[in-house]
Amino acid sequence: MTPEALSAALTTTALFGRRLLSAPTITNSVANQSIFANAPFSLQVNISEVFSYSGSLPDVLVTQADETPLPDWLTFTMSTPPVLVGSLVIPGANVITVVDNHAYVAYGYRGLKIFNVSNKASPILVGSIATTKAQDISLIGNYAYLADTNGGLKIFDVTNKASPILVGSAVTINACGITVIGNYAYLADGVGGLKIFDVNNKTSPILIGRAATEGACGITVVGNYAYMTNYNLGLKIIDVSNKTNPILLGSAVTQYALGVAVVGNYAYVADGGGGLKIFDVSNKASPIFVGSVVTRGASGVTIVGNYAYLADYRDGFKIIDVSNKTSPIFVGSAVIGNPQDVAVVGNYAYLADGYSGLEIFSSEKTVLSGTPSPLNRGILPLKLTITDTFDQTASLYFSIIVLNNPPVAPTIEPKTVHHAFHWTLSEFSDTDGDALIYSATLTDGSSLPSWVSFDSATRALSGVVPPVVTVREIEILADDSHGGIT
Repeated sequence: MTPEALSAALTTTALFGRRLLSAPTITNSVANQSIFANAPFSLQVNISEVFSYSGSLPDVLVTQADETPLPDWLTFTMSTPPVLVGSLVIPGANVITVVDNHAYVAYGYRGLKIFNVSNKASPILVGSIATTKAQDISLIGNYAYLADTNGGLKIFDVTNKASPILVGSAVTINACGITVIGNYAYLADGVGGLKIFDVNNKTSPILIGRAATEGACGITVVGNYAYMTNYNLGLKIIDVSNKTNPILLGSAVTQYALGVAVVGNYAYVADGGGGLKIFDVSNKASPIFVGSVVTRGASGVTIVGNYAYLADYRDGFKIIDVSNKTSPIFVGSAVIGNPQDVAVVGNYAYLADGYSGLEIFSSEKTVLSGTPSPLNRGILPLKLTITDTFDQTASLYFSIIVLNNPPVAPTIEPKTVHHAFHWTLSEFSDTDGDALIYSATLTDGSSLPSWVSFDSATRALSGVVPPVVTVREIEILADDSHGGIT
C-alpha cells in the first residue's frame, strides 16, 4: 500500500470511528427552582442522571441562558465524591492557580511550571521558568507575579506560555506569599512582614509601604484589608487603604497558619495541624473564632459557594460543607500523597501535590448555590452545558425563580373604643426591606364607615364613635409593591 493510500485509509477509519461515538444526549430535565429572596439556596445536579455521554467525566459549564456569566450571588462547583480525572507527575508542586485553561504551579527550587489543562485527562507541560525558590504566584492579565523567597518579587510576561519572559523584579527578604490587585502587589515577606509594591511599571516595581510582622507566609486582600497568615503567630488583619502606611488592626490565635481565604465576613484559615479554622472578621480589630474541623496538615484552602476545598499535606484532599460556620462538616475526600494547595474552577479541583505534581479532580455532581437579595427577584433562566471527551456538547435549560417575601403582620388584639379615639397600629415587618403601603377596609372588603378614618403614613385609626354602633371588624393591608400583600 502506498503512503498516500495508507493515509487515506487511516483518515477514513478515524472519521468512521468518530461517527460511532454518540453525542451527549439529555436523559432527564432539571426542574425549575423557586426560592425566596434572602434565603440560602443550594441545588445539586448529578450530571450522569441528566445526560448520557461517552468517555470520562465531561466538562460542565453553567451560565445564564444567553451564555453570559452567572450573577455574582450564584456560584457553581463540583460536589462529592471527588474523582481523579487527570494528572502529570512532576514532584515538588506547592502552590497552584488556574486561569484560562492553564495551571501555573510553583515548584519551589524547580521554579514555575505552566500546564495546558484544556484536556483534563491529559495535562501538558508547556513552559517553565527557572527561579530561586518559587513559593506563590498571582496572575493578572498576561503577567505572572512570583514570590520567590530570597529571590524577591519577580514579574514575568506569560503571553507566550512556552517562553515566559522576566520583565521586572524587586529585592525582598523572604518572599513567601503574594496577591496582586490592580496596580499593587501585596507581598508576605517572612520576617520582612507585609510589603506593598506599585507594579504599574512592570519593569520597575516600587516599594511604597510596609507593615512589620514576623513570619509572614500567606496573604489575600479583600477590599481595603489584607489577611495574612504568620505560621504560629496566627492570622493578621491589616488596613491597606493607605498603601504607603498600612496599619495592623487585629489578629487571631492559630496553631500554624499557612493559607487563608476570605469570603464575606468570614476568614477560613488552613492551620496546619490545627485543621481548618473559621473566624468572623466583621470586626477587623477583633476577629472571633466560630468553628473548625480537625485535620492533621491543612495547607491550602479555597472557598466556592458553601464549600471549602482543603489541601491537607497529611490527610489528602478534603471537601467541607461550611454553610453552618459554627459546625462545618466533611462531605468528601480523596487520599492522595502530599497536597499543598488547591484551586477550583467550575466542576474541577486542581491540586498541587508535593509527591505527585499536578492532579485534577472532578465529580459527576455539580452544585449551584448562593443567597439572592431582593434585587434579584424574578426569573433567572440558566443553561447547563456539558462537553464530552470528544468535544461534543449538549445543553439543557431551567430557571431559578426568586420569589418575593410578603410582609408579615404583627399580632393586633381587639380594642374597645369610646367617644373620640386615636389608635396607632404596630408596624408590619418585611424580610426584603421593602417600603410598605398601608390601607384599611372592613373585613368584607367594603369601605370604612364614615366615622372612622385611617392615616396610611402613620398607621393610625381615629374617629368619634356614634351613639349606637355594633362591632366593626377592620382589615389592615400592607402592600410591598412587589406582589406581596398581607
